[in-house]
Amino acid sequence: MLGTLKGEVIAMDASTGEEKWRARVTSEVLAPPATNGDVVVVQTQDDRVIALDASTGDRRWIYESTPAVLTLRGTGAPIVTNRLAVAGLSTGKVVALDTQNGVPVWEQRVAVPQGRSELDRVVDIDGGLLLSGGVLYVASYQGRVAGLELESGRVLWQRDASSYAGVAQGFGNVYVSLASGTVEGIDERSSSALWSNDSLARRQLSAPEVFSSYVAVGDLEGYLHLLSQ
Repeated sequence: MLGTLKGEVIAMDASTGEEKWRARVTSEVLAPPATNGDVVVVQTQDDRVIALDASTGDRRWIYESTPAVLTLRGTGAPIVTNRLAVAGLSTGKVVALDTQNGVPVWEQRVAVPQGRSELDRVVDIDGGLLLSGGVLYVASYQGRVAGLELESGRVLWQRDASSYAGVAQGFGNVYVSLASGTVEGIDERSSSALWSNDSLARRQLSAPEVFSSYVAVGDLEGYLHLLSQ
């Protein structure tokens, strides 16, 4: 499955690369679609979440929300389970939708817009969501990094942070690349910082990945950095 800047979702045969179907959605697709085998869920740049039939590409449902006045360019990839499709919005909210009909099951605010100017009030969730052990990990720009209970949306822990990238999880810790270029390791039980590395400041870091006993991040100049956990 892939999305395009022309507002299309394309399904291809994994063995042959042959196109199976192509579907038009409402605007640009800047993050990979996700599927549970029954539906393909895509989030568009205009803050809509759309479910397509995985076999035919026909639209099943659409969830519409009002985007923030000013947003970063980008969206996170949704998380899809058998029951829920979860997406982070430009308003700093996470919404969980019923995969059968698109009806909201729960909604949780991760970031609260603050400040006088629209720029100050940008709180996009642009990094990919991470699901591990029934906990949904999410980071927002000018907001927080948080762990949410998947089934209810209840906040298990949270910590002030500003990130446009996703998070990683491993060894009972959560790792996040901040917008400043600092990488933080966070104890997910207490939400306290275990360590902070600011040696990569202003290098526009990617989302972290846990690799063996290391945390890996890439930067705008094409370098890969390994940090000890």
